[in-house]
Amino acid sequence: MGIVQLITMAAAGHATLGIEVLIYDILRYFIGTFIMGAIITIIYNFLAPRLGGVQLGLK
Repeated sequence: MGIVQLITMAAAGHATLGIEVLIYDILRYFIGTFIMGAIITIIYNFLAPRLGGVQLGLK
């Protein structure tokens, strides 16, 4: 989606804004994915002893 917005903004004459949107999207998805991974790891570690699984660690 970020590339499409970059092209759209560049075509409209706002290339700088398009680059800002692209960087924002990359950071937003990276941070969101990291947070979701952390939440899933915490939930798994909470449930693992009850289910007989292996504990995972975040580095």
